[in-house]
Amino acid sequence: MSVVSNIAEGCGRGTVPDFRRFLLHARGSAQETLTQLRLINPTSPAQSSQLRSLQSRTVLVLKLINRLYSHPPPDK
Repeated sequence: MSVVSNIAEGCGRGTVPDFRRFLLHARGSAQETLTQLRLINPTSPAQSSQLRSLQSRTVLVLKLINRLYSHPPPDK
């Protein structure tokens, strides 16, 4: 929730510098999520598989945030 909320708030600001600042907050939230996922100790093969999937998706979100930071949409 925090990741998407930060991105949405940054979009609503209307300037690239503000948008980038909120992307940094979103990236921090995604890093927190990845850290929390890494602390989970799965108890079954099914949980291990699901956990790896969630970690992979979180890494993808981090890459997308980084790309958006590097190539933001133009100011409104």
